[in-house]
This record gives sequence, structure tokens and C-alpha cells, in this order.
Amino acid sequence: MLTDNGVKLPRLIITDRDLDFMDVTKDVFPAIPRLISRWHANQCVEARVREALGEVDLAKPDFFKRTKVNAWKTNAFLGAYDAAMHADTEGDFERRRGVLRQLHSEVAEHLDDKWWKYKEKLVKCWADKYIHFGRLDTRTVDAVHANIERWLDTSNGSLLTLLQKLVPWWKSAVNAVRSDAQREARDVPLGLCDPAFSCVVKKINVHALNETHRVWTRAIKHVHDCYADPTKQQQLKPCTGASREVTAVLASTS
Repeated sequence: MLTDNGVKLPRLIITDRDLDFMDVTKDVFPAIPRLISRWHANQCVEARVREALGEVDLAKPDFFKRTKVNAWKTNAFLGAYDAAMHADTEGDFERRRGVLRQLHSEVAEHLDDKWWKYKEKLVKCWADKYIHFGRLDTRTVDAVHANIERWLDTSNGSLLTLLQKLVPWWKSAVNAVRSDAQREARDVPLGLCDPAFSCVVKKINVHALNETHRVWTRAIKHVHDCYADPTKQQQLKPCTGASREVTAVLASTS
């Protein structure tokens, strides 16, 4: 459908570690590289590490209103995990993977089982083989998705639900545009009654015309100031007729 409508295929696909979704994108876009959202991986790994290595209760909420923070062992493991994710070579990755085993073998085994089997889709030395411009997560998409769900008042509606929600919004938007157009065709601001706008007033958006009027007036004033400059009067003598016209225009717009 994309190619039939002249839409370019994506050069890279980033998904969460949703096995069904990963399989679908592989079947539909077999030739397009696929990565796993690093943000999604980090969230899942941090939750697992925090569960295994613990948190510390705060005496009072901090600036971010947190009542708990990671224990130092948790942060140490997460730091080593982040270093492994940003390994520049496969050798660096294996060495940093070994550090994780030394810090906590059980959590390191969890990473081996759940995440490192997708290392080619996560770790820097493999991910950098593709042009991704530093965008390695789906967080922005998740945020937009959440806003859409909030607007639709549902997270699992069908296409019919979406259509039923959109139709009233479309009608409201059309009515608002029609009302604005009728008002602008009826009410012309005093500043736009100038003959210079006679051919476009009531046809072009008032805001656009006001901005044009502002820029045009400033340009006319600049030209007038040049004619009024004694140091330039000698050079502009051949244009005295134009000077009178500019002065007249400036007077009519002031």
C-alpha cells in the first residue's frame, strides 16, 4: 500500500521488544533493518535490577518527589549495564558483559536470556552500522500514543471507535474555519482599507495581510528615511519624483 501511494519505505524500524510486532515487521519489511528501543530496554532492565539489588528509603521526598532511590549496588550494576550498551567494539562488549557477571550473576543471566540475545539490535557497536541519527528509542512515539489514547478515552478501541470520535471533531473544525472565513469577509480592519489591498482583502487571511501591511509600512519608512538623509540627498536628486510618492504613501499609512 505504501509503494502504491508513492510513500517511501522507512530506512530503519525501531520497536519495543514485542515478539509479535517484531515478527510482523520482519515479514512485512524483510529488507529494512530493525532495532529495539533502547529506552524500552533500559526501563525493563532497571526495574529488574532494582528488584534484585534494592532501593533506599528517603527521610523525606526529594526534589523530584521520590520517596525511594536506587541502592548503590543497583546504580553500580546499571552503570556497568550502560557501559555494555555503549560498547564501541564486540570485544569491549564481551569484557563489560563479564563485569556484569562479577557484580551479580543472577541479573547478568537474566540479561543474557532476555536482552543480549538481541544485542545486534541494541548495543552501540552493532546499532551504529545503520543510519539512525541518534534516535534509538520509541519514547516520543509512546508519548504521542498516550495523548491519542487520552483524547479517544480508550486504549483498545477499534477503527469504528476512532471514526466515531473523529467525525464530530472534523465537523467542528470545518464549522470553525467557515465561521472565521465569513467574519473576515464581512469585517475588514481599518488598516486594510488601503487601495493597495483592494484586490486581496476578504480573500486572504487577515493575519497574513496585517503582517504584510506591517512589513510594507516599515519598508516604505526605511526608503523615506533614506531620502531625508542629507548625506544621500545629492545622490538621490534624480529620484525626487519617487521621493514625493514615497512621502505621500507614508502619510496615507500613518
